[in-house]
Amino acid sequence: MAYCKYSREFVYSYKEHLKLAEELDQDGKLPATFMVVAPGSWNLDEVWYDIN
Repeated sequence: MAYCKYSREFVYSYKEHLKLAEELDQDGKLPATFMVVAPGSWNLDEVWYDIN
């Protein structure tokens, strides 16, 4: 949820998102079955962004 909160406060950057995911993958911390760095939505009333 940390990245989700961060992404709601700042403008989304694909390059930054990719870099974070690659760093997590190199450390063996990027799960294959769960999106751990899912960006959040700025529209909390109309978009469900936290559904797994």
